[in-house]
Amino acid sequence: MKHLLGSVGRFGIIGLASFCATTVTNWANHQGYWNGTILRVQTTDFNILKHTLPTKLSLALIENNTEEVQRTLDSNYGLFGMVVTNCITLETNCPGQQMLYSTNSNREWKQQLTVEKLAEAPYSILRNPPPVVTETEMMSNRQSTWLTTGRINSGEIIGRVYYVRGISPEFWTEYPKWINRLPGSLLSDSGAQKYYSLALGLFGFAGLAAFIYIERIHKQKRIQKRQLLDQLEQSRLQGKEQLSQISCLIAEKEQFVEKLKADLQQESQASKQIIEYLENQLAQNHKDEALRKTYSVLQEENQKNQQTIETLQQQIQQSQNQQNNDLVNKLKQELEAIKRRNTIIEEQSQNYKHQVEDLQSETEQQTTFLKTQAEKLKQRERQANLKLQEAEQTINQLKAKECRDAEDIRLLEEQIATLRQEEELNDFLNEFERTIQKCLEGSRRYQARQWRLRSQFDVGQGRRSRQLTDFIVIGQSCVFIVEVKYYVGKILAEGDVRNTQWTCRTPAGRDLSVRGASRENPYMQVVGYTDSMMDRVQLSRAGGRIGVYGIIVFPEGADISYIQPEIGGYYRVTTLERLVQVIQDLELAFAERNRHRLSSLSVEQLNDLICGRPVRRQPPYFGNQEAS
Repeated sequence: MKHLLGSVGRFGIIGLASFCATTVTNWANHQGYWNGTILRVQTTDFNILKHTLPTKLSLALIENNTEEVQRTLDSNYGLFGMVVTNCITLETNCPGQQMLYSTNSNREWKQQLTVEKLAEAPYSILRNPPPVVTETEMMSNRQSTWLTTGRINSGEIIGRVYYVRGISPEFWTEYPKWINRLPGSLLSDSGAQKYYSLALGLFGFAGLAAFIYIERIHKQKRIQKRQLLDQLEQSRLQGKEQLSQISCLIAEKEQFVEKLKADLQQESQASKQIIEYLENQLAQNHKDEALRKTYSVLQEENQKNQQTIETLQQQIQQSQNQQNNDLVNKLKQELEAIKRRNTIIEEQSQNYKHQVEDLQSETEQQTTFLKTQAEKLKQRERQANLKLQEAEQTINQLKAKECRDAEDIRLLEEQIATLRQEEELNDFLNEFERTIQKCLEGSRRYQARQWRLRSQFDVGQGRRSRQLTDFIVIGQSCVFIVEVKYYVGKILAEGDVRNTQWTCRTPAGRDLSVRGASRENPYMQVVGYTDSMMDRVQLSRAGGRIGVYGIIVFPEGADISYIQPEIGGYYRVTTLERLVQVIQDLELAFAERNRHRLSSLSVEQLNDLICGRPVRRQPPYFGNQEAS
């Protein structure tokens, strides 16, 4: 709906501009047709009549053929006048003459025809006998003075014939009638009206083409903005999807870390078990030492028993030699006992030896296995630690990426909100500009034609970049650059109001940057515009002093109490309800300060000077002529 209202507004402005341009062109066509073409045609007709008409009319009067005289005078269809009088003197002025015959016509020249007005018209003298040569003539149909030929007719003067020009219709009388007869009057080929139709068709087509072109540009901008919003929305959705995927990855990695920690705990438990086993083996090794010691004791005891056996055998031998049978028997018994004991000891020693060898072999095998398992556990622990570090690093990276993506999504959402708000602001700004235009056009000075209003005027000159103003109010010796800013809230400056950024704190608590075109702030923007306007209205061309002021206007809901309302002597910050009063106060103060040095240009002439046109008298004023 807003786009439709904007299109209707633009169509109305372009239509008004086309109509004004058509009216100005048709005024020029009207002047060119009646004061140019028709004037020259009548001059040509009068020159021809001066060569032919006196002879015929003189002859008809001599013969007293009044009907022929009247038919001859009516032969021009009443487009201009031919009047026969009874003047018989050669003097130019003939106050006592009377009109005898005249062309019949219902045109305005006939209604205004009097004897006194004949003094302004060219004439020819009628004679008896009829004149043969032409006494005055025009050398060109563009001349306005009749020249004498130097030839004089002879004979009695019997009267004069005057040539009265037709009166061209008033443009402001004829033009509204032509407009009221539209569209039927478009096919009229009468007089200048065919040029009216041509101009209307030309500017109507140009206006329609301009409207289509502008609407196409606006449509492309809307499409581009919509595409940008769609792309940003798609990017935001993709970012949210990536965030969801990253969250899933983080959860998976955290589960993996938990599993690694559990595996490490199991490996640690296994390591503890291996350590306990090794401790048991160490105890077993102590037992092995005990067996070895027992085996050594048995070996020593076996050796002692061998020595005892040898000693007993020697004693038995000696006893046999001495034939001591009792002692021999006793010794033999002891010897047998010792041998049995020695046999038992050898068996035990052999058994202990086998046990020690088996235990040693088993210990070596278990030690080798445990060393292999311990090495594997250490390697698995190192790998688990590496995986744990990699997983933690991946989690940190994913969390950092999640934060970055969340920030990107936040920025995208802010950008989308800003674009949508800018689109709404542009709609509000267009409506606000129309409100300001109605406010200015409704002021008394504008209604009294003491102000001229121009909108969307480019004050840039030469190779400067485009400097398109919102409104220019042209007054008596004053020009006001009005820059419109639609921001509702507290208008603040970060520091110095001249050199720092302006912001608007909305009722919702959001800070918006108050844009100043390509400048830092609106003050710098309007300073650039006023400087360019000063170059246009130089003192040498204006014939006196012209004041150029810059005004920044906010809507009624804006709080500008935090901004200086007067920035220097030539710049003001105000709201809509005080705009007209501020302009009037500045205009009055400038006039009082420069009472004897004001420019002598009128408002219309100052408008011509600003537009770069030659300062001249302008056609009637039709209001806010956007296209002029």
